[in-house]
Amino acid sequence: MENFHRPYFAKSIKEFWRRWHISLSTWFKDYLYIPLGGNRVGHYRHLWNLFVTFLVSGIWHGANLTFVLWGSLHGLYQIVGIEKNRLLPKVNVSKRLHAVFNCLVTFVLVMFAWIFFRANDLHSAFSIIAKIFTDRGPLFTGEGIPSLLLGFMCIGILMLKEIKDEMSIKVHALNSKNYWVRIISISLFIAFIILTASFNGGAFIYFQF
Repeated sequence: MENFHRPYFAKSIKEFWRRWHISLSTWFKDYLYIPLGGNRVGHYRHLWNLFVTFLVSGIWHGANLTFVLWGSLHGLYQIVGIEKNRLLPKVNVSKRLHAVFNCLVTFVLVMFAWIFFRANDLHSAFSIIAKIFTDRGPLFTGEGIPSLLLGFMCIGILMLKEIKDEMSIKVHALNSKNYWVRIISISLFIAFIILTASFNGGAFIYFQF
C-alpha cells in the first residue's frame, strides 16, 4: 500500500495522520481505536479513545518518556482540533489563504512534536526548545552559514518535488517512457539525498528501531 502521501501538505493533524505512515495508522485504527469504540460512543469517550490510541502509538516507538510525550501531544492536537471545529465559528476568508494558513500551522505543530520524538531524553528535548527561542544562530553569528544554505537548498529541492506531486504536475524526465531516462533521473535524486545526509553526519532515524 502507499505508506506516505505527502503528509506535510496536510491542513490538519487529522489529515496528517491520513497521509503519514498509513499502514501503521491503519493498524492502530483497526486494532485499537475501533475496538475501544472509535467515534461510535459519546463525545468525551470518543476524545479519550483518540488520546489513548496516540499515546499507545508513542509507546510503540520505544519505552522512553520522549515517545510517550510525542504520542500524547498528537492525541491532544486531535482533541483540540475537534473541539475547535465544534465550538468556534468558521471564519469567512479565502479558501486558498485558509488552506495555506492551516498547512503552515499543522507543519509547525508536527515539527514541534518531532523534537520529542528525536531527542534522546526529555532534558535534551527541552534544551532544544529553549535554544529555539534563545540561540541567535548562524544568521547572527556568521558561523555555519554554508551548511545552513545547503540545508535550505536541499529543503527547497525536495519541496519542489512535493509540490509537483501534490499539484499533479508532470515532469518529463520522471514520467518518461524511456527506461534509462527514468533510472538516471531517480538514481541522481537518491544519490543527492544520501550525499546530503552524509555531509551533515545524519543517519536515517528509523535505523534505531
